[in-house]
Amino acid sequence: MRNQVLLLITFILAFALFTNSCQHEPVVPVNPITDTVKCDSNTVYFENQVLPILLSSCAMSKCHDNVSHKEGVQLTSYSSLMSSDIVKAGKSYDSKIMEVITKTDKERMPPSPYSALDPSQIELIRKWIDQGAKNNKCNACDSSDFKFSTRISVIISTNCKGCHSGTNPSKGVRLENYNNVKAIADDGRLLGVIKGKGYTLMPPSGKMDDCKVNAITNWVNAGAPNN
Repeated sequence: MRNQVLLLITFILAFALFTNSCQHEPVVPVNPITDTVKCDSNTVYFENQVLPILLSSCAMSKCHDNVSHKEGVQLTSYSSLMSSDIVKAGKSYDSKIMEVITKTDKERMPPSPYSALDPSQIELIRKWIDQGAKNNKCNACDSSDFKFSTRISVIISTNCKGCHSGTNPSKGVRLENYNNVKAIADDGRLLGVIKGKGYTLMPPSGKMDDCKVNAITNWVNAGAPNN
């Protein structure tokens, strides 16, 4: 009889633990899911494409960086983004981040005097959310692809344009078009800042990966053509 009572108590405790565990929200993965094959053009990768946009255009001083985290929102990593509750995986239409980056009034983000995200950046974030808002990245690298129109302009737009655009660009440097980028490529500042040689390393969030640095280096060494 005593053994039966103990068995019953054990069963009740196990059932209670199981029931409570089922009520918890799913744990958001922190470690990236890495695709070591060539990047899939139909997939948006958080670390490669989304995070650089957030770091350049949103996680700035007095905004959503580690120190300021304005309105309790910090956008410096996957975990901080997801814990801010502004992204609903698979539901871009119900994600606060989409609401604020698509506004056209004074409430839009990034706020004036910073430039709004361009349509291609907004679409990347939307697509990433609808694909499940995964903490993913890919490792494919081709620094031999350094055409301005298809590669360099994308790198600059994703990693630099957030601070270097609008009515009050950082350090007075605009990087909104080819002529802007060409000017700092010709005087040596572009390679200086992305390598941290003779200049403060940029972007402020940390050195760009070697593949991007090498692509820009190859473009500059080729004469920085508008190709």
